[in-house]
Amino acid sequence: MTAQVARAAFPDGCLGMRLRDALVPVFRDDDFADLFPRRGRPALSPGQLALVCVLQFVERLSDRQAATAVRERIGWKYALSLELTDPGFDFSVLCEFRARLIAGKAERRVFDRLLKVRQDHKLLGSRGAARTDSTYVLGSVRVLNRLELVGETVRAALNALAIAAPRWLGGWMPPGWADRYGHRVENYRLPQAEAERLAFATAVGAGGAVILTRVDADDAPAVLEQLEAVQVLRAVWPQQYDLAANSPRWRATEELPSSQERIASPYDVECRYAIKRTTRWTGYKCHLTEHCGSRGGGRPAGAADTGRPVGDSPCRGRQFHAREGHLRVGRNHVEDTAGDGGESVSVRLGGWLDNTRRRANKLTPERRAELDALGMRW
Repeated sequence: MTAQVARAAFPDGCLGMRLRDALVPVFRDDDFADLFPRRGRPALSPGQLALVCVLQFVERLSDRQAATAVRERIGWKYALSLELTDPGFDFSVLCEFRARLIAGKAERRVFDRLLKVRQDHKLLGSRGAARTDSTYVLGSVRVLNRLELVGETVRAALNALAIAAPRWLGGWMPPGWADRYGHRVENYRLPQAEAERLAFATAVGAGGAVILTRVDADDAPAVLEQLEAVQVLRAVWPQQYDLAANSPRWRATEELPSSQERIASPYDVECRYAIKRTTRWTGYKCHLTEHCGSRGGGRPAGAADTGRPVGDSPCRGRQFHAREGHLRVGRNHVEDTAGDGGESVSVRLGGWLDNTRRRANKLTPERRAELDALGMRW
């Protein structure tokens, strides 16, 4: 009945109908069987949920909108092989399914399966010109300036210490710290004059140094050293302060590490500040590779979430190798990387590797060894 109604409503077909007719089956339940327990209540079809995620991405829908589309749209019911009377599912199921993919380290499984089906149907070639570009992925954190960062880092450490060893912390913590770190550190609460902001940064730096000294003392509980918030504090302080002096000195902007190394939030240490053309964000970078042949324009060929934004290293093949696992790069391949300031830089990686091969006898032994480790074909 669903197929009959769908063909009557869409004589020329629609996205969902064309997808099912051309690529059936795209996903099978067996592809995701290892992500679900053998015992317990029956789950919704993971193959159908995977296809919903694909359609949701193509049409840029939220989970609520995607669940509504499953109930309301004939084309989606046709693609999912559902009866017209099927009530669909609650939108929260999509989030739970994605969580299973992440927990099972199967994030690429949906994409890889779709890629294989397209290759099996001769819709995607195995070689040819390709281009890698990247897009931003926002971190689930508040964007912090430097003063907010150091203040929140100390606050997070104090909160963790208060939970792990409240009596130990109460025995030495200065009374004024409760007022300074008792609420979220936000810029509008901070001093506005430059001299006062520097004084605040110096006071916070001294406070962070006191915490680390106390944690390292012999009478401190050993478990405190393992607290994540304390480890973050230990990592942030050398980045924001010069610790060579008797007391921490607030670093000038030009003394800071690069944005690729600098922690941007104490609540997600993998987040980084990045710039791509006119877009600035704190989070991650997702790299996408597509074929650029003449058949049907660009077609996705690969995807990878590199976590923190990946930069343009002396060996520009590192980024490609980390994502793809090899260094077999086409002559016309273009790789999108980040410059020293986080700005986007397009690199003709294929041409660069060809030129490197031609001047192999001029490379240092260290550079050759570095390229050999990446699988360089000389």
